[in-house]
Amino acid sequence: MSHVVAHLSPTYLPSSDAHDVFSPPVALGIDFGGTNAKAVLISDRGKVLREDTFGTPHDMSRLSERVLETVVAFEVSGLPVGVGVPVLTDETGTVIGAPNLRELIGFNVEDSLQARLGELTRPPAALVIENDSTCATFGEFHLGCAQGVDNWAMVVLGTGIGGGFVLNGTLVRGTNNMAGEIGHVIVDPTGPMCPCGRRGCWEMFASGDALARLGTQSLAKNPHSALAKFTRGPREVLAGENIVEAARLNDPLAGQVISEYARWVALGLANLCTALDLELVVIAGGPALSGDVLLDPVRAHFAELMQYYKTRPRITIAVSTFGHLTGAIGAAWLAYQSSLST
Repeated sequence: MSHVVAHLSPTYLPSSDAHDVFSPPVALGIDFGGTNAKAVLISDRGKVLREDTFGTPHDMSRLSERVLETVVAFEVSGLPVGVGVPVLTDETGTVIGAPNLRELIGFNVEDSLQARLGELTRPPAALVIENDSTCATFGEFHLGCAQGVDNWAMVVLGTGIGGGFVLNGTLVRGTNNMAGEIGHVIVDPTGPMCPCGRRGCWEMFASGDALARLGTQSLAKNPHSALAKFTRGPREVLAGENIVEAARLNDPLAGQVISEYARWVALGLANLCTALDLELVVIAGGPALSGDVLLDPVRAHFAELMQYYKTRPRITIAVSTFGHLTGAIGAAWLAYQSSLST
């Protein structure tokens, strides 16, 4: 399993449109989330030249096949390839933890990808496989709003919650390369069962999926709410973006759901900042794309929950620079940097 160098230092040079029009692609990045995958082709300044989105396969043979298909479709044989996966692996590349993709446990991602990509006439110049949130952290630090920030956290609100920490300019990996599993910090031991097998994990209250569940449950108790027009399917299920849209239209129930959800998000952020004395938290994932509809109540609740909030230096809560492409761009940049060092 490939790893990021321990000390991170920004290497990004601001790109210009003129430069990137004529710049050849330097790396492909693929970010496999719990539900969807994103692929990007980048220039040597981190500019996205091409992108694609597709469903994350849960059949293990299909995951490696999908990477191969993407390499062929993007016509990048011979370029470095970075792959972000929402799993934890041991030193051999075998998956030992995958709460939202349990079918991957026991699967050797690295061996499988190396074998499939080795079938190409020109295999990748470098293959880097990393945790998806680590990729997002790396990309944001080198190319995004965390450039030059020594103490900060990445929080990815998706199917679950992933994270990464940079402390004193160094990526924190932990004893077993398992640091950053912030979605599985327990915030309510009597809470709902998490796919990881325990109750009350933070991601059961603050992930993108949690927002959809909270909205659907609230609507079931208030069936005559105007929020009902946003439901889909026979079970009247809401998606997170439906709730955000309704909140923008000043729907009262949607506003209550967003506020409750924002408080759970803020609770986790306050715990991280209290424990690690951070100066910045960068939020990525679907809910983060809603902008101030979510961020304003998150910041308001954070001010209530954060220790010494009024007297300590201000902690910035920001949205990822690259939106839903953060992990894929980070994976590509990792692969590009790896190819330069070999």
